Amino acid sequence: MTIKDFLRLLKKYGVTFPIQRHFTLRWRYPQAFIATNTKICYDNVSDIVLGKKVRINDFTTIFCISEDKNNPNSKLVIGDGTYIGEYQNIRASGGIIMIGRNCSISQHNSLIASNHGTSLGVDINKQQWDTAKTGITIEDDVWIGANSVILPGVQRRSDRRGIGGDQRHPRKCHCRWKSSESD
Repeated sequence: MTIKDFLRLLKKYGVTFPIQRHFTLRWRYPQAFIATNTKICYDNVSDIVLGKKVRINDFTTIFCISEDKNNPNSKLVIGDGTYIGEYQNIRASGGIIMIGRNCSISQHNSLIASNHGTSLGVDINKQQWDTAKTGITIEDDVWIGANSVILPGVQRRSDRRGIGGDQRHPRKCHCRWKSSESD
């Protein structure tokens, strides 16, 4: 049995090694930096696209896993020169997160591409996924301050303004934030 066959067998039974995932992404995107203590989970390596000189710093968690394996709907795309600070929670599962070129995302942020429903009378852990509003688009040259939460259906326009720290952005937020929905 070759090492490759052994690793496939381990994967078949749910055993994975973070180093292997990092190695695959580092090999695929040699001009990007991914900190060794970053946790990355994905179904297919092609679901994550990293531009040149992307920097993903320590203790960042990235999930890009589709619930329905027959209909993959998860993708993370990060443009050239984008900086991802420490302690990020990036959840592209169930939606697409597009981050433009030359963006700066400070520490302790969450970007969540999909969410569960909120129907009354149904327990929260039994809610179906809300498929009406998914995905996040952050255009080129955007700064997101520390402790921000970016929720599904949001689009951040490239107008050289940033998102202030410790803000929650499910929809339009004054003149700084524009959602893909009309409010």
